[in-house]
Amino acid sequence: MTGEVNDWKINAVNETSKKITIKHYLNLYIRPYVTDEQEEKDPTKWKHAVYVRITFNRITAKIKSATNLWCTLEEFDNQTEEIAKLLERESLFLIDYVSRNYTKTNNVIVQEEFNVNELFHDFEYSLYELDKVVDRLLVKSMVQYLELDQGTLYFEVLEQAIAGDYSIGPLELLTYFELQSSSIEGFKDKFSDMLWTWKVLYQIFKLSNNQYGQLGANVLDYQNGDFKQAFRNTLNLDPDTTLLLYKDIDYLLDTYYFLGRKPYFSL
Repeated sequence: MTGEVNDWKINAVNETSKKITIKHYLNLYIRPYVTDEQEEKDPTKWKHAVYVRITFNRITAKIKSATNLWCTLEEFDNQTEEIAKLLERESLFLIDYVSRNYTKTNNVIVQEEFNVNELFHDFEYSLYELDKVVDRLLVKSMVQYLELDQGTLYFEVLEQAIAGDYSIGPLELLTYFELQSSSIEGFKDKFSDMLWTWKVLYQIFKLSNNQYGQLGANVLDYQNGDFKQAFRNTLNLDPDTTLLLYKDIDYLLDTYYFLGRKPYFSL
């Protein structure tokens, strides 16, 4: 819960001049989960879905937690270290998400009318997982490398892939353009071999790691959290090869993501 997140962590991701409040809570208004008739008779055994209340700019939005946690009142009030870490990671992501979208414009009127309810309408955390962000940045780099003119069909396809509208991976796009044009030659060699197929390892990692299997990694986990070490250690990867992968991801993030506090992709 936000009250348990260190202030310096919150300040590191909140670049607005306003307070962003994230509060996890149990939704007691929907049917709880029970495993049998015996638990049905004992309210202390009822597991309730964890939700999140996001308050900013005098408006509050409520969404189901991306952790998909169901807890009893006792479990929620006396959280394990694992659950507390999950909720902290989600809280920091949501603060950063609100902050980035709010600060993407300097228009005072637009900022005053900023509405978190609209921001979180149809929100899906999975679209902002690290693997999908890296994919879109890789495609963005491809657009720059090809020097495509805006309005062309190829440009539109790649732009839609960047926005997340198409489920086309960078390797598929690269293979297609290699067959269509020589202008893409040399692009694949800019990055390590592992980057092009690292999503396979990422999915294996999620299946092998309880924390990140429950809530997939985001950019903050990669930048400031323990994802890098957990990813390498869980999969027992060669340190030198993994370092090349991280250098590629660092390059994409530094070039297309962090520069100028760019907002999250518009989806």
